[in-house]
Amino acid sequence: MNAIETKQNYTLLRLLFMKKGRDLSNLIAARIDSKADDMLCQMMHDIEWCGDPKGFYEKEIPFRIENQLRKDMQQIPELIAQQYATNLTWLQGNLKRLGCQNFTIPLTGYNMTGSEQCQDKLNLIDIHRVRLCSRLGTLFVALCLSGFGLGAFVGSMLCGTGAEELLISKSKSSKEIIKQVVPTIVDNYRLQLKSHVLGVLAEVDSNIMNELKKIEL
Repeated sequence: MNAIETKQNYTLLRLLFMKKGRDLSNLIAARIDSKADDMLCQMMHDIEWCGDPKGFYEKEIPFRIENQLRKDMQQIPELIAQQYATNLTWLQGNLKRLGCQNFTIPLTGYNMTGSEQCQDKLNLIDIHRVRLCSRLGTLFVALCLSGFGLGAFVGSMLCGTGAEELLISKSKSSKEIIKQVVPTIVDNYRLQLKSHVLGVLAEVDSNIMNELKKIEL
């Protein structure tokens, strides 16, 4: 294999890995949408039968959002780590096939501001899948929770819906007002959670892409 063919193979490998990253992002986004849809369906049903719509809005909705968020922030990083380990194992096999002897990826020092101070690197060529899954699990839990305030996130979901003003004006029944704003609240939830989690994935992908570009040269 000459130098041009080698460079082309590494370029193709990077593009294929990039596609795997997009597929994983789509999978995570679909998972967030599915759980948000389930939460919305349950809340709309329960509002119909509750005796205190105002109390449901002020107490029950924040509780359910926080409960769903705790589940998501536990399960999503685990799902990402499992899928990412599969992607990196695929990358590992192809790098070995191309004769790459050393390919390191950063595992610490990420933050959500776009900068990094990496203190640890992992040589993808040498690592076994079990250890890879463990290291990725730790990484993605830390990244997903980084800069993410649970209380502030839950509180922001109810801001700007206009429900408080409508409840005071009593232009509609309390139940109709709450049913009107709940879909907006859940949409805010899904959009903000996807923005945060997919931002984490994009940052990790970007760092690996940069390392792959280096060995193309």
